[in-house]
This record gives sequence, C-alpha cells and structure tokens, in this order.
Amino acid sequence: MINLSIEEAKTGDFKKALEGAKEQINSDEWGAFQSFGTSYTTEIEQMGKKYVLVQMNAVYENTSVTYTITLDEDLMLTGFYVK
Repeated sequence: MINLSIEEAKTGDFKKALEGAKEQINSDEWGAFQSFGTSYTTEIEQMGKKYVLVQMNAVYENTSVTYTITLDEDLMLTGFYVK
C-alpha cells in the first residue's frame, strides 16, 4: 500500500513521491487503463474534524487497484492511498 499525504503536496514533493510510489508498485506492469469500477464515498469525523473519504477501484490490463482519497472540509487533499 502506498500512502501519500498533504504534507508532501505542500512541500512540492507530491509529484516526486507519486512517481516513487508508482515505481514501488510496478505500475509499468499494470498495462493499459481499462475502466473505473465501483466507487464509495463516506464522511468521517476524527478528533472533531470532518473528512470525505472516496474509494474507487480501477481496472488495468494486468491488474486492479484501489485508490483511496481523503479530503478535508475545504475539499483539500489530506491523503492519497494506492492498494
């Protein structure tokens, strides 16, 4: 599982971190993107703060992955996970 946070985005390292994450999970071997599958959305509250959690499945030629994106109340990215 790959975890990229808003802190990396704030420092401008998000793109670099994402590229590193793609290398770790061998995304070149995934093949061509085919389609998005089912998506799920929910609101969560942690320590008095509300977040939106979006989970979406993506189908590639050779594998399937699950993207999980977390947004704060201002819809700013607070988490990006690939599994």
